[in-house]
Amino acid sequence: MDPSSLIVDDASHPGVRVLTLNRLGKANALDENLYQLINQAFSEIKTSSHIRSVVIQSASRKIFCAGADVNAFADCPPIEAQKKRRQQLVVTLGLILECEKPVVAALEGKVIGAGAMLALCADVIVATDSVTWSFPEIHLGMPSPIGIAILKKRATYHHIHRLIQRGEILQASELMDAHLIDHLSDSDHLRPESIQCAERALNAKAFSINKRWFNRSTLAEIKDAQNHLDQLAT
Repeated sequence: MDPSSLIVDDASHPGVRVLTLNRLGKANALDENLYQLINQAFSEIKTSSHIRSVVIQSASRKIFCAGADVNAFADCPPIEAQKKRRQQLVVTLGLILECEKPVVAALEGKVIGAGAMLALCADVIVATDSVTWSFPEIHLGMPSPIGIAILKKRATYHHIHRLIQRGEILQASELMDAHLIDHLSDSDHLRPESIQCAERALNAKAFSINKRWFNRSTLAEIKDAQNHLDQLAT
């Protein structure tokens, strides 16, 4: 693995693990290496008594994540490559959703496809007014039931339809109206406000029980969506 694609900072804010997507040459597109680094980071979070919460952010102010790297598994037949990319996505989404500690996503710039799904796994989403969300899969002829499953965690049919079925780009004010982001910040204060959210004192046991209940149906729908897509591919 190339560890430089994900910066892991446990020192700057004791008790808060800050994960910074840093695959800037590829707009933080999620490839096998970056997925593995995120998975490893969340596996460590699960077992660490020193880490109480998590912030996920980007090293770029222009883009949070460009989604899945469509060039991953390029040596495989197209259907098999899609299946492998889908499996990686579902594993990572599951690890974040099952993390019993508070997870905060700090978003700036473009948030695209699987990158938006990654952000939607967070308990709290803080963003600047430069943020935009899009799910371009419909323009590429790709169904996105996994995207629908995870958007249903927060959004109404109207906004899900605009993102998934019409492939529209939503701006910050629309995302606030859709409850897809929780707080707006300016660029200079995005990180400190996200850290502040992560540091908020909570009863850890009660939070983890509530979170499991919040996310149980989302996890089941994501798995159902994966299975449906795999069946369509056979």
